[in-house]
Amino acid sequence: SDLGGKVVPKLNWSCPSDATWINPCASLACTNAEEVVLMMKSSDRVAHDLEVLQQQQQQQQRAGSSAAALRPVLVLRKWYELRPEREYRCFVRGGQLVGL
Repeated sequence: SDLGGKVVPKLNWSCPSDATWINPCASLACTNAEEVVLMMKSSDRVAHDLEVLQQQQQQQQRAGSSAAALRPVLVLRKWYELRPEREYRCFVRGGQLVGL
């Protein structure tokens, strides 16, 4: 309820934007834990990120590295209803906005 009833789930790396097809409202908005889990499990992007993370951790273990392992974090962001025609893609280089 602190987030307004609808959230966008993501990992600390990526968002399951390829799994909107499975959500009843065909968007990233989730209203309960079941929808969050369904979106995360159905996303190829999330699966790929977790596979890469697992491979990196295995390589670190084989090398005997004592470096701190990266850990996936589930992030829930407040859902905002945006009109697609008002979205912009921004390009940043060296901390400066270079294109819109």
